[in-house]
Amino acid sequence: MSLACGMCHAQTSDGRPDLDFLASLPARTEFLIAADDLAWCLDSRAGRGLLSFVAEMSPWDRSVAAWRDAAASLNMTPEKAIESFAGDDVAFCITGISGPSAGRRPQHAVIATVTSQTEALLRTQLKPAPRKISHDAPVLALESGAFQLSASPGPVVGTETLSRVLIAPEGSGDLFDRLLPVVNTPRPAGSSRLGDTRAFAALRALPPSRIALLYRSMSEGAGVGEEEYLALTAGVADDTLAAEFRATDTMLLRKGGPFDVWPASAVKLMETDASLLMAGSPRRQPLDLGEDATGRAQRTLMASLLDNLKLPSEVTDGMEGVALLAVHRTPAGAAVPALSITCAIPVRDLEAVKPVAERWIARVVGAPGMKLPPPAPDTVPVMVLGEARNAMLPGFVQPGGSLAWTYAVQADGPGGWWVLNIRTAAGDEARAGAAAAELARRLSEPADEADRTVYRLIVRPADLAEIIRANSPSSGESAMRAFRWIERVETRLESAGEGLLGGTVAVRFREGP
Repeated sequence: MSLACGMCHAQTSDGRPDLDFLASLPARTEFLIAADDLAWCLDSRAGRGLLSFVAEMSPWDRSVAAWRDAAASLNMTPEKAIESFAGDDVAFCITGISGPSAGRRPQHAVIATVTSQTEALLRTQLKPAPRKISHDAPVLALESGAFQLSASPGPVVGTETLSRVLIAPEGSGDLFDRLLPVVNTPRPAGSSRLGDTRAFAALRALPPSRIALLYRSMSEGAGVGEEEYLALTAGVADDTLAAEFRATDTMLLRKGGPFDVWPASAVKLMETDASLLMAGSPRRQPLDLGEDATGRAQRTLMASLLDNLKLPSEVTDGMEGVALLAVHRTPAGAAVPALSITCAIPVRDLEAVKPVAERWIARVVGAPGMKLPPPAPDTVPVMVLGEARNAMLPGFVQPGGSLAWTYAVQADGPGGWWVLNIRTAAGDEARAGAAAAELARRLSEPADEADRTVYRLIVRPADLAEIIRANSPSSGESAMRAFRWIERVETRLESAGEGLLGGTVAVRFREGP
C-alpha cells in the first residue's frame, strides 16, 4: 500500500469539533479555532475561493514553500498533507494576545487528531529526536529543536484508536507544557478548564457546525468569567461560508447599549441590489478605527466613508442615531459603473441642521450664497453639480451629476435625518429625487421597537473593486484585484440581552475571477 493510500481518515464526530475535548483546554486559552474536517472545507467552492483570496492578499510565499518542503519530507503532495493532518479534528490555540504586558509574547500550538498511520509517518520520515518525558508522554524535537511534538492515544473509531498530536514551535514551550496533560489525559483532575468559562458556554449554545472559533480578551489579573469574548460557529455550503456568533457588546463595539431604535423599513429599501450598504450608529460600530487626528471623536468605517462627502463638521459632530450609507449601480447591473450614492445622516436637532446643510449644498453645486428651494411634501429639490463637486467624491462624480436632498422627521422626537442622493452621471435627476423622497418617507414611519438590530452591512467586494478601478485608476490595483474572489459579504448584529450581542455573517466566494 502506498503512503497516499494509507492516509485515509476516520470520521470522529457528527460534523462538529469535539467540544467536550476542547472544554478541557486550559482556562487561560485566549484564541481557539477548531474544525471537524478542515480538508473538506478547503476543498469546497468557498474554500477554494478563500484560499485564492488569501494567496493574493498575503505575502505568504515563504509559508507556502515551507509547507511544500514539509509535505515533500513526508512523500506527500501539499494537498494530501492537509488531508492527512486536518482531515479529522484539528485545533489551533493561542495565548498571550490580550492584556499585553512587558515581556509577554504570543504562544501558539496545534492539536490534530490523526490516524496511527499518519503518526507513524511523522516518526519515520521526520525522525524526531527524543527530548524528555512529561506527564507520561515522550516529548520529541523536530527540525533541530524548531518544534516540539508529542502524540497520545485519542478517540476510538470502530476498531482503531486514533492519535492526538500536539505540535508547538520554539518559543511556545509554556503553552505546550500546559496543553500536554490535556492531550495525554483529557479533563485532568483539578485543572482550570476552558469549558468552565462563560465564553465557552456561549460557544456551546450556538448551532453546531464544522468550524468553531473562540476569542477572549482578558486584562492582566482578570479572573474566569471576567473576559470579553466572541464565540462563533461556521460551516460551508457550496460557495458560501456562513457563521453565527455571540459576543459581549464591548468586544465588538467600543461602547455597549442601550441602542437606537432600528429603522427596518428604510434599511430594507436600501438593501436591494446594493454594491455597499452600511447602517448603524456612526459612533458605535464594528471595525472601529479609533480616534480622529484631533482626538475628538471615535472613528468608525461609517464615519470614514462619510468623510468623502466633505460634510459640514457641525453636522457630523452632532450625528446621533442610525445612519445609512448605500452605493448602487445605475441602472442595476449596468456595464458602465455610474453610481447612486444614498445617505441618511441622523441628527438630534433637525431644524438647527437645515441652514448648515443648505449652505453646504449651495457650495457643492457651485453657487455659494444661493438661496435654495426648500423641500416640499410632494417634491424633492434636485440640483446639477458644478465644478465645485470635485471636493466631494473626487474622481467619481462627473460634470452634470446631480444631488437631491430632503429631510425625514423622527416619529417620536425633535431629531431626524438629512437625506441625500447623489448621482455620478448626468441625466438621472428624476430618479435621484424619487430615491431621496422614498427613503425619507420610510425613515419617518414609526419604527418597530421589537427589532433588536444594531448594525447591518452588505458589501459586494468584486463589484466595488471594479467601480473603484474604473473611477480611480491610481488606486491600489493589486489589492483591489484580490477582491474579485469575493462575491458578497453580509452581516447583521443584534442586541442579545444585557451586555451581549448576537449576529450572523455570510461570505460568498467566487471560484474563478
